[in-house]
Amino acid sequence: MHLMSLKEVSFSYTFGEANLFEKVSLDINSGDRIGLIGPNGCGKTTLLKIIIGKQKPVSGKRSLSRSNIQIGYLKQEINTEYEGTLLDYTLAVFPRIQKLYSELKRLEKDLSNKEVVTQYSLLQEEFNSLRGWERKAEVEKTLSGLGFSKDEIDLDFNKLSSGQKTKADLVKILLLQPDFMILDEPTNHLDLSSLEWLEKYLLDFRSTLIIVSHDRAFLDKTVEKIWELRREELKEYKGNYSFYFEQKEKEIERGWKEYEDKRKKVKKLKQEAQRKKVWAKRKEKQRIGAGGAKGHITAVAAKLARRAKAAEKRAEQIEKVEKPFEEKKVSLNFPDFDLPGNYVLSVADLSKSYGNKKLFEELNFSIFKSKNLAITGPNGCGKTTLLRIILEEIKPDKGEVILGHNVKIGYFDQERKGLKEDKTILEEASESDITGDQVWVRTVLGALMLRKDFVFKKIKDLSEGEKGKIIIAKLLLCGANFLILDEPTNHLDIDAREALENALKNYPGSLLFVTHDRYLIKKLGDDILNLNKTF
Repeated sequence: MHLMSLKEVSFSYTFGEANLFEKVSLDINSGDRIGLIGPNGCGKTTLLKIIIGKQKPVSGKRSLSRSNIQIGYLKQEINTEYEGTLLDYTLAVFPRIQKLYSELKRLEKDLSNKEVVTQYSLLQEEFNSLRGWERKAEVEKTLSGLGFSKDEIDLDFNKLSSGQKTKADLVKILLLQPDFMILDEPTNHLDLSSLEWLEKYLLDFRSTLIIVSHDRAFLDKTVEKIWELRREELKEYKGNYSFYFEQKEKEIERGWKEYEDKRKKVKKLKQEAQRKKVWAKRKEKQRIGAGGAKGHITAVAAKLARRAKAAEKRAEQIEKVEKPFEEKKVSLNFPDFDLPGNYVLSVADLSKSYGNKKLFEELNFSIFKSKNLAITGPNGCGKTTLLRIILEEIKPDKGEVILGHNVKIGYFDQERKGLKEDKTILEEASESDITGDQVWVRTVLGALMLRKDFVFKKIKDLSEGEKGKIIIAKLLLCGANFLILDEPTNHLDIDAREALENALKNYPGSLLFVTHDRYLIKKLGDDILNLNKTF
């Protein structure tokens, strides 16, 4: 059943500026499962706001099949203020049940009073009739699925981080079970187990779904159609992300073949036009001394000239066709640098706790030369702590970390520390380069999509994702032979993630990386260490 549509919708933030997108038309049907993808800044969130009616387009039309469509919309970041606990906030999706529960909790403090006991009994009877305990258990189960512990459920909502508040809003939307669910970056702030839980939950959700995400594995599991917003246009592809990727590759391949065929045709037409011009001139010369045949020769020459002009016009029309757009991919051929011995890292019987909270106990693993290890696990299980122990920033309770011979570490911090804000990208990257070769510096930056005049931008004017790419570039340039990366794909769109994977693919050293990005693990991880909470 048709739900809503947009017809030739365009949008720009300021009159006279270039449009974010232009003449976008789309149809949304009941039960559609759509993944919306595109580079950062292309207008995905703006398009979502137009779909739900919170943003007016510059031009075009939005139409609904009915006026009472229930929409659940998850924004990227939530900064809501609420007086109460996390449980109170999420239980409020069932307003009467939440009100009764709060009142029951208040009355429980004074059950020695007979009047209070009577009032409590009446409220409890209504609470039970509304299946209040079942609803509360459902809320707690959903909170747990998205990574909240039992202790966190009773925390003051206003003391939660922005990421935790966003997860709380996601809980409310999932419990609401709306006709139409729109989730803008729902996988931000989720660890791998929470991601997998959400995937299973959404597979059982049979209403309409639009997801904006840079998590390709998540899109593979949850959607059946991809909308790609790029260069002001929206294109639709059937299937999940992997199927979209295959279709896109074939589309680019076809585009280049058609482009090359047209180039050949242009060349042929120009040659044809040139030949006809030459023949026309020859005919003109034949008029001299031709006697009564002059008129016929003139007509033939004019005809040849017209055909030459027509061939030139056809060539001009074909030449106006643009090259197919394809994001440039650069494979890095690293210069020779010192590699370590066979053993890069050995961790033996490592244990670490904070108070009563045990992170890991008697942990053992090794990394060998030119091999990569991916670390996964729930939020708070000690992944970053383990990295900081290896870096000798904090001490373990027990065990030891042994670095191999000639190991030189390069570290990518989640906080993206150490960049000089007043430097340009090129200046900052060049400081780390050991080769003294500016072409190599520009090649590494280009492989990470930092190209042309963009490299002259100041660090202070960049996004978090762009800063992350510069730190990766500095690590690749500095001669480090063991890279330790803490969530390197955070804040990166799909294009940038693929560029990062491509840049690291030929890295001759070893990688130790913490991530929830399953595509990154699949492409770069030789082994996986799962720091599951078992204590």
